Amino acid sequence: MLEHLQSLPLNGFRVFDAAARLGSFAAAASELNVTPAAVSQQIKKIEDQLGVSLFERTGGSIRLTEAGRGLQSGVADALTGLNNAVGQAKFQPASNHISISTVGAFAARWLVPRLDRWRALYPEIDIRVSTGGQLIDFKQDDIDLGIRIGGGHYPGLFSELLLAEAIVPLCHPSLLDRDPPLNGPEDLAHHTLIHFDPVVGDINTHWGDWLAAAGVQGVDHRRGLFFNDYFVAINAAMTGQGVLLAPRTLVEIDLRGGVLVVPFESARPQRLGWHMVMPHQNLARPNIASFRNWILSEAAAPD
Repeated sequence: MLEHLQSLPLNGFRVFDAAARLGSFAAAASELNVTPAAVSQQIKKIEDQLGVSLFERTGGSIRLTEAGRGLQSGVADALTGLNNAVGQAKFQPASNHISISTVGAFAARWLVPRLDRWRALYPEIDIRVSTGGQLIDFKQDDIDLGIRIGGGHYPGLFSELLLAEAIVPLCHPSLLDRDPPLNGPEDLAHHTLIHFDPVVGDINTHWGDWLAAAGVQGVDHRRGLFFNDYFVAINAAMTGQGVLLAPRTLVEIDLRGGVLVVPFESARPQRLGWHMVMPHQNLARPNIASFRNWILSEAAAPD
């Protein structure tokens, strides 16, 4: 079995593939983090064993020979298959779990309240949630999928809309009964603005931009209460301190419970959404497929 490979340096095929793809020993050396001389030596070993030339060397350039072109196709397919097999083997952990990265507010206000239903269906699959504002590197971080807000464009990754989002004004219902009134955007001139500027995603909660889009004048958007933490800003709105701009998805429970209200319709729609993001190969993993189907059903279910 594999009689043609018994005397060949298998690592040399990685070197050959890189040189063939990049058309340069120097570029292959850079990709593999070795010296150009090491690349040349590996190629020469394969050529000596096969008894053929794989590259035509002209000055400082190289070009595949006919034999080299024939070998390149098979080597590329073999390395791709081996890489996929290793990836699948790597993602068979001793304990069954799915690691998820998202922002803390989404985890606390939307995902966590629903996890009891996941555990009822899949008690053998643990969920590990990591929160943070930075986008993750799937090649470096031990994360299976991310949930992020934005336009959904993540080059090189699978992205799927989970929930559409809207930025709306929010306040405690007691503000509606006070004098001065709060019937429209122009009434904000007589109320405190609560400011929170998210550091992630494409959310724009700047009162100045919102008021300009609504065509409202006479409201000093530079004043009010300023917070750098979402939960502190929400708490200020819940206790009747003023009016806040925030994503509606994160306060649906509070709106249904009457803790918060949307005093008037938003005049500044944003095309945003919470997206599930992951490497394409993760879609083939059974645990991820199950979680994907479950969370999409949760997002589509009526509250």
